[in-house]
Parts: sequence; C-alpha cells; structure tokens
Amino acid sequence: MKKLLKVALCFACAMAVCACSGGNSGDRAHQLKIYNWSDYIDEDLLDEFEEWYYEQTGEKVEIIYQVFDINEVMLAKIERGQADYDLVCPSDYIIERMINHGLALPLDRNYGSTPDYTKNVAPFAIEEFNAMNTPGKNANDYSVPYMWGTVGFMYNEKYVDRSEVSTWGAILNPKFEQKLFMKDAFRDIYSPLLIYLNSEGIANGTVDAKKLMYDVSDESIAKVEALLMEAKKNVSGWEADFGKEMMTQEKAWVNWTWSGDAMWAINEAGDVGVKLNYVVPEEGSNCFFDGWVIPKYAVNTKAANYFINYMCMSENAIRNMDVIGYVSVIGTPEVLASQEELAQDSRYAEVVDASYFFGPEADSVLLNPIFYPDKSVMDKCVLMHDTDQDTEKLLKMWSRVKGDNLNGTILVLIAVVVAALVVWSVIKSKKNKSRRQAAKKENNMKKIVLVAVALLGLVNGVSAQTLGFMADKEFMSEYIWRGMKNDPVGGPGASFDIGLNFTSADENFYAEAYFWTYQSFHAKPIVGGEKPTDHYSEYQFTFYAETHGFHLEFNNYFGDMGELGIGYTLPGVVPASLTLYTSLYGDDLNWAETKQNFSQYLELAVPYSVGNFNVQATFGALTHASPYYENEGGFAINNMMLEAGYTFELTDWLSLPIKAGFGYSPLYQDLLYYGSAGLSVAF
Repeated sequence: MKKLLKVALCFACAMAVCACSGGNSGDRAHQLKIYNWSDYIDEDLLDEFEEWYYEQTGEKVEIIYQVFDINEVMLAKIERGQADYDLVCPSDYIIERMINHGLALPLDRNYGSTPDYTKNVAPFAIEEFNAMNTPGKNANDYSVPYMWGTVGFMYNEKYVDRSEVSTWGAILNPKFEQKLFMKDAFRDIYSPLLIYLNSEGIANGTVDAKKLMYDVSDESIAKVEALLMEAKKNVSGWEADFGKEMMTQEKAWVNWTWSGDAMWAINEAGDVGVKLNYVVPEEGSNCFFDGWVIPKYAVNTKAANYFINYMCMSENAIRNMDVIGYVSVIGTPEVLASQEELAQDSRYAEVVDASYFFGPEADSVLLNPIFYPDKSVMDKCVLMHDTDQDTEKLLKMWSRVKGDNLNGTILVLIAVVVAALVVWSVIKSKKNKSRRQAAKKENNMKKIVLVAVALLGLVNGVSAQTLGFMADKEFMSEYIWRGMKNDPVGGPGASFDIGLNFTSADENFYAEAYFWTYQSFHAKPIVGGEKPTDHYSEYQFTFYAETHGFHLEFNNYFGDMGELGIGYTLPGVVPASLTLYTSLYGDDLNWAETKQNFSQYLELAVPYSVGNFNVQATFGALTHASPYYENEGGFAINNMMLEAGYTFELTDWLSLPIKAGFGYSPLYQDLLYYGSAGLSVAF
C-alpha cells in the first residue's frame, strides 16, 4: 500500500516538474504569450508575425497562443496574477475594468522605423474608446480596438418574416415557442432590453440611451427579469456558441446573437440551402468592441506592442475578416474597397451610409449591412459599460431567469426523488426475494438514514464532487471496475467522492487526486448459500495528470490491486481519448502476482460539450484478460456506456453537476445505469 502511494506521489512530482519545465521552456524574454478568443484570428498570421518581427527589429520571437471562451475566465487569471500573458483581447467592459483596476499597461507606439499602423483604426472606434468609463485615463492609451459588431436577431427566412423580429418584443411572440435561442451573455441581453423598455423615452428625448447603459438599479433589473420570465416559455436554449450551428440545422427559428456569429451561420447555412438573415431591432441595441490590452504581468511588452501594430495593417485586417466573420476596426480605403468588392459578389443590393466608419466618401456604398449597418441603425446603438461591484446583482438575476439557482424547492425535489428511488428499490427487492424478512427492515432504515445524512451534507456545503446511486437493471447495485462485477455484492448502493484538482497557469498541465468510496446495502448472498452481509464497501484513491494531450492515471483500490492507465487525447472539436489500463496486483505491488494475473483494458472515450451540457460515449475492450474475467485470455468488448450531465452554476465558485449513465456489458450480458449529483467547489 505504502509503495503504491509512493509511486503515485513520485509520478505526480515528476509530471509537475515536466509540465513546469515544458510550459516555460525557451527564453521567456523572446516569447510572446497571447490570450485570445477562440476562432478569432487567421492563425497563419501568427507564424508570419514571427518573420515580420525579425525583419523589423532583428530579434527573434516565438508566439505561444492560447484561447478562452469567456471574458471573466481571462480576467480572473489576470486579477490573481496567475498568468504572465503579454497580450489579451477582452471586450469593452473588461477593458474598462482592467484600466480602472490597474491591470493594463500603457501602450508604447514607438516602433522605430516601422510605420504606426494603429492610425488605421477608424475614428468611429477611437471615439467609442474615448467614451469609455475610465476616470482620469483614456482607454486609447491602454488598448487598441480589434473587432466590433452589434447585437440583434438572426432568423430563418423560411419561417420568420423580417417584420416579426424588428423589435426586441419578438421574444414574447407565441409563434416562437421553443424556437428561440438566447445568447448566454447577460450583458448582451440586459442592455438591449433596457433600451426596449425605455424606447418611448429615448424617442422623445427624455431618456439618454448612452447614460441608460449605466443603469443597474433594482427597479430596472426587476423589469428586465420580469420580461425575460415572460419570454422564457419561448426559449429553447441559452447558448454561448452553439446557437449558430443549431440555426444552420434549423433547430430553431430565431437566435438573439452577435453579428459576427450571425454572419458565420449565414455563410454556413447557405451552403446547405438554409436561408438565414440578421437584423438589429428598431429600438436600437448595443455595439461591442474587443481590443488588445497588455496586462500588468506581461514580460515581452515590446513584441506585444509590435503585434498590435501588425494586426492594424490593412492587408492583415482583410484576411482576418475573411477567416473569422467579424468586422475589423480598420477603416482604410483598402478595407473599404475589399468590402465593396465582396458585397458586389454577394446578394446584397442596397447601399448603406457607412460614413460614420469610412468617412464622408462612404455615405452611399454597397456593403454588407450585417458588417456595416446603415448610419441610421448605428445612431441607435450604444456601448455597454462595466458594472463593477453591481455585476453580482445582474448575475443573480440571470441565474434566476435561467433557473440555475439551487433553491429550497429543488432541494426538496431531490430529496423526494432519491427517497422514492430507495422506497422503490425496497419494494422491488421484497417482490424478488421474499426470504428477506424482519432483519431487512433494520437495513432498509439504514438506507434512508444514509441518504438523509448524505443530502444534509450536500445542503450544508460538503466539498464533494459527486454523490449518487449506481444500479443495474434490477435496481440492485453492482460494483463495476472496468466491466468486472463482484457477484457477492448487490443491493441498492451509494457512491461518494471528494477530491482536489490543479491547472497550471499556462493550462498545459492538469492534475487531480480524489478519494472515492462505494457503499452497497444488503449485499447479495455469496455463491454457495452463505448469508448476505449487511453491507459492502469499496474504496479507491485516484491520481490523474495530463500534459500536452498525454495523460496518466493511477488507481489504488485499497485492497489487493490497482491499475495504471496511459493514454492520449486527440485534439479537435470532439477530443476522443484512448487509454490503456494495466492491472497491478498485491498490496505492496507484488510483481510476481501482477505477472501471474496480468490483464489490460483498452478504453475509448468520446466526449462532447455544449455549454454546461456534456455527453460522453465510452467503449471498453479487454486486450489481455486475467483469471478475474470469464473470457480469460480473449479480446472482447467489455463495456458500452452513454453518459450525460449538466452543471448548474450556482455562484462563481460553486456548481452542482448532475450526471446519468446507461450502458450494456456484452461480457456479462447485463444492463448498467446510474445517476449522480453533487457539489463542486472552485478556489
């Protein structure tokens, strides 16, 4: 036992050292660490920058490029000083917060003999950054705009007329019941609805739309929440990124989204014969900007400043727009000419007034109106602002609207469901095994008491990751290890685990260690007619680590065996993972016993996530079986499981993961299924 733990600890240290050395390899002063949104740059430009930078400065630089999906994730790393990124690309309100909290360094536009291409940024974007809420500081001294867009409705022309989505009130239209996707971004929902609710005052001049973007009063939040609650029956899903794909598949008719996502979806849908379009409602909306910022903890500020300059070159802006579908802030004649040419080759036929962006000469030009809305539209679009300490109020409202909050009713419901399952298992057990009589009543009570204690612990915030029940088709729980079933074990059971995990600052190394226990009530009679035991317990310690796609797992079952798993995760949208597990026998890692009972198990896991929902298909096969298995020495599919889960975000540090799984074991010709719920704490 001690030897096994030493092995695990030694490996943990070794992996940590490797990860740290790997993440910091090379000369940090000649590395440029960039943290940007997913799918938000033409990645060919990254390699080309390294060559361009050498030409301009005579210095070599290596780009380390990483991505994020949520502004707040990026900001948290900067605020905690956990990452030494040289360049990040946050949204406007985060730029405000970084500047106001001293997390952004001033820019250095001294590029030597290299021209200052940041002057190519359209005056429209410069003015918007001038208007940011950064008292005593000008946002243009700390950031350079990158991309911009609007918030509006994407809609399917087959089912929806443009007039039906010309107002934000469209979310209340009963025609769109379960046909509406909402962007899971509370600011981009709250701000337009504020405009909608105050549209009359804005129209007659009694309400200033720009000042309205600072309104986070309890009264305004309550009005927006009431409107969203009324519209909730129409919402098919809250999406962070998958809405554009669902629209191309006609899973919904309307999507409250960003113009860049809409443009991507329109192009993709056109290839499969689906006609999508986009509109900014007539009441007005918010326009958004993302910009480059050099964080406080940056190391290579020189390369960061040069990279910003490089991205402002007209040709690079054009390439970026073509690849990612968002609109660059660069407003040069070259960009205008390229966009006019694209519009002429498309279905767009009406001219727009884009003088606000390209200057007076663009007051009547043929452009993509999703990229460059008419001036009359943009006159009604305003910039959002950071709500700082009031952000928590908006988050709570958003949680209530989506139903992510864990209230007393839900807790009672969980308790009722679990209790019902226990009662059902008792009744089922009595029907199938009439010989269990008086002695069983006491043990049934033990089940209920244990469930009650477990739920009480859950309510009081036990830092458990998982608490749940496992059962087979008879609702008689079986302890399953790589498809192996212990016949003496049975009866309804519960599992519980508690653990810690760690992610390195550069996200190239991940490790977790946890303790897992399984408790089976009323174990089945042992083969040979012996009386059943009152319960059966199984304990497990697990250490898992991964770096650069490779992962290693060590399991110790606190008995006479353990296992070592080595595998690799293929990169991609669906990161399939292949792991080979080798059994280890003997409490002291007895090699002779391991060799005698040698077995290996190959597992393929294919996960997929959409927002907080995730699903995983798992296939396992015995490549070499020990005497523990019935098909000794053969190769056979051992497990097929389909698991699905959803994580409710309760706060920024506490979440409730719920999971269920169903499968079949060809080896034992038996169905398998389970359910679990618990608390996950981040710190």
